Order: sequence, then C-alpha cells, then structure tokens
Amino acid sequence: MVLERIRELVERISRECEVDLYDLEMKSTNKGKVLQVLITKQGGVTLSDCSRVSRKMSHELDVIDLIANHYFLEVSSPGLERSLKTREHFEQAINEQVKVTYRQEEKNIAIIGILKQVTADGIEVEQEKSKTAEQESFTIPFEMIKKARTVYVFKGKKGE
Repeated sequence: MVLERIRELVERISRECEVDLYDLEMKSTNKGKVLQVLITKQGGVTLSDCSRVSRKMSHELDVIDLIANHYFLEVSSPGLERSLKTREHFEQAINEQVKVTYRQEEKNIAIIGILKQVTADGIEVEQEKSKTAEQESFTIPFEMIKKARTVYVFKGKKGE
C-alpha cells in the first residue's frame, strides 16, 4: 500500500523531470531502510537528472510523510548491467546480451546469450555453442525465470 503510493508519486515526479521510472524498491539494510529509485531516459541519465528527481522526491516525501522512521533515498540509473524484472524491461533489452537464471527440474540453470524475442509467455535467448559457432535457442517461460540482467560487453580496440 505505502509502496504503491510512493510509486505513484515517483512516476509523477519522473514525468515532471522528463525521465522514466525504471524500478522502485524499498530495501532493509543494517543502516536502515533504503528507498532505491532507478530512472532512465533516451540518451542516458545524467547526474543532474538524478539530483533533480532526488530533491523533488525528498521534499514531497517529507511533506506527505509516507515512510515511517528514518530512511535513505537513492536515485540513480539502473546501470550498464541492469536487472530485468518486468515484461517492459525484457522488451527494452531485445538484441542485448543477457544472463538469465531459471529453474528447471529442481535445478537452477544460468545461460548467457542474446535476448531475441519476448512473447506472451516468456523470452527467447540465443546462445552460441562454444566449439561449433552454431546458435542454440532457448525459450524460457516467465514463471521459470529466477533472475535476469543485461551483460555489458566491453569492446576494446582492435588487436586487443
């Protein structure tokens, strides 16, 4: 209930600041509660974007007093290796390299490959077979996915 009201507030502030809300999470740490807000925008998020959202959120959260006790507010971009939690996250990551951990027959299986497609029921990941350079395709239903994230591929200079 409280997180839903916070989400509505963050979505409104994000629109006002011309950024998109990527994810919102309330975490408990040994230092206390942390409200983590991840924002995105076309062309990338700047420090100014994060500061603007943080200032507006901090002010409005103090006024409406939704969060009991002391908390920390973190506003940032999801980063180069971002978690994929929603259908929209997966759709935005099509043709990117991803690492997906899923449950199959009582085992956790992790694969790294290119996210090729998002369907109504799941995702399709294409993985290169190491010795043959052939492509192997995996279809993974959403309900089997335990964890997924994009994988940053460093592209160095030629010859390195």
